[in-house]
Amino acid sequence: MQNVLVGKRYRLTEKIGSGGMADVYKATDENLANRPVAVKLMHPQLASDPSFVARFQQEAAAAANLQNPYIVNIYDWGSEVMPDGKQIYYIVMEYVRGEDLKSIIQRTGALPSGKVAEIGAMVCAALNVAHGYDIIHRDIKPHNIMVLPDGNIKVMDFGIARAGNSQMTQTGSVLGSAHYVSPEQAQGKDLNGASDLYSLGVVLYEASTGRMPFDGDSPVATALKQVQEQAVRPTSINPNMDPSLEQVIGFAMAKDPRARYATADDMRRDLLRVARGEPIVGAHGNADDDATRVMGGVVPMGGPRGAQDADGTTVMPAVDAGTAPAGAAMGAGRTIEPEEPKKKKKVWVWIGIILALIAAAGIIAWQLGVFDSEEDPELVAMPMVTGITEEAARERLRDAGVAVIVPENGGDSGIVDALTPPEANEGLITIEEEYSPDVPEGYVISQDPTEGTELDDAAHAAVTLVVSKGERRFAVPDLTGMTLDEARNAVSDANFTINHTTENHNTVPEGQIINQSPSAGDELPGGSTINVVVSAGVASVAIPDVAGLTRQEAINRISNAGLNPQEGTAAHSDTVAEGRVISQNPSPGAGVSIQQGATVTFVISRGPRPPEMVEVPNVSGRNEAAARQAIENAGLRVRNVSHAEGEIGVVISQNPGAGQRVQPNSQVDITIGSGTSDSTE
Repeated sequence: MQNVLVGKRYRLTEKIGSGGMADVYKATDENLANRPVAVKLMHPQLASDPSFVARFQQEAAAAANLQNPYIVNIYDWGSEVMPDGKQIYYIVMEYVRGEDLKSIIQRTGALPSGKVAEIGAMVCAALNVAHGYDIIHRDIKPHNIMVLPDGNIKVMDFGIARAGNSQMTQTGSVLGSAHYVSPEQAQGKDLNGASDLYSLGVVLYEASTGRMPFDGDSPVATALKQVQEQAVRPTSINPNMDPSLEQVIGFAMAKDPRARYATADDMRRDLLRVARGEPIVGAHGNADDDATRVMGGVVPMGGPRGAQDADGTTVMPAVDAGTAPAGAAMGAGRTIEPEEPKKKKKVWVWIGIILALIAAAGIIAWQLGVFDSEEDPELVAMPMVTGITEEAARERLRDAGVAVIVPENGGDSGIVDALTPPEANEGLITIEEEYSPDVPEGYVISQDPTEGTELDDAAHAAVTLVVSKGERRFAVPDLTGMTLDEARNAVSDANFTINHTTENHNTVPEGQIINQSPSAGDELPGGSTINVVVSAGVASVAIPDVAGLTRQEAINRISNAGLNPQEGTAAHSDTVAEGRVISQNPSPGAGVSIQQGATVTFVISRGPRPPEMVEVPNVSGRNEAAARQAIENAGLRVRNVSHAEGEIGVVISQNPGAGQRVQPNSQVDITIGSGTSDSTE
């Protein structure tokens, strides 16, 4: 589609993105001085589906009225028939230079809490505007949050946004991205702004930990986890995370929408408090509420990380909270149960009471020895204890009667005195520790025997649990002054990757590392990347030409080139005016350069050299002809000849006088004697 004109003004130049509904192209607006824009084109195969067309047009209508620095501007939208006869629908948007938050998280892992809080606050500002127009985004995810080079953000893609009074639905299905969908959206319920805040909470969770709180084998399985399961507390994954940010995320991810922040602006204010290091207020003005109660701490992360389609905006069937065992709702303290007729519930209540009475009678009979038998005890299946904390695993094993010790004060095999402390009942449990990049610290990686293994003597079964020490972290060595090869050898044990850039430096020799990030002494997981700057040596710069410039102009030009100006001894010049540069060293030339900081010497003109002075000859006593000849021979000229009383025809005086030094071609006056004046009567 490159070089195609859309809407008679938008020239497509390159494809910059693609989604389930449309492709996005960079383009120029030929009507507005080739202003860069982004043009979203609906996939041609969807253009014949009225529901997709309506949704595409709704995106333009929803976002066009939203004016906010954190929302991508919509300039234009429409449709037209292309030369091949296919009809296309397009939206023209602001062209945003930056990187989406999902790519940043995948590239860097967990972000600093302050940065996460700032990004979240800006997203809340955008949502506050949208919610003010009764528009619910419904697809808040890191893919739709563009981070600009200046650190600000733009919220994009209102493709499935819905106004509060919209009637556009899809019976029995849900639109959204399963990893970020709210519980009520996953169940196809009516939505309000709280649904966007839940999705934002998931985004902030992922940005803070580098992981998503829920993951399943399919979008539906992932959405079901959103409804039923609790998330692991993010601080158990990233201990460096700000606990106040964890509280904000906890309020946002409450299963019950009523337990979340009342407005996006309330959440924004708390995120700004986190960024400033101040205490938060909480979802309903009560920061003492244990918002982190929504983070189970013992519930493992979601399933295998292979269901990447759950990241995409998809149509999926609405999940039913009753299709699987119900779990505690995050933040609401309630259990999600399928609805039943009241009459049916009463029946089950009575059945439960009867079963409880039977169980109690059985326990009493067992303790009285009614069921004692010489036969072998019933086999016990080894419970599954992987993916939970060591403490929870021990408790689960105790509950199953596995790996206990008969108390010293006696008792039947397998029956533990109630007064015996729990730790005395775990002598047969062996704990081994291993580093794991995938299992949080303190959680069980594996077990032996495996789940389901039948134990004929559960009370004395030897159980080995391998518990995660978390991701192994290594201290970053000081790499400054090393070469790249030396640096790679220094980090080989930690399997760190060295990423380098080059930079000129006046003091660090070429090939040696100037600085590094992260700093020496920081601890990173194995395989992390260390960025270093390698010296390219002193920079070479072109020699500026300063001939003919004044002294100050020459000094400025040489200094601006990164060189050291130095004035040499001034000299006379018949061609260069006084006060201007005659020459320089080194001389400029095409392709000629020297190291930055080197000295350039220049010479200033003193103007033309004055001529050599000549000595005025002594012409006194000579006749006029001889005097003239002597003066001319000396490079001088006779100017005035006068007469005065004296020896006739002989020079009696001269000016300048004999022996004086004058400039060549100067004039000399002589006086010739005219005889003696006799005054006889």
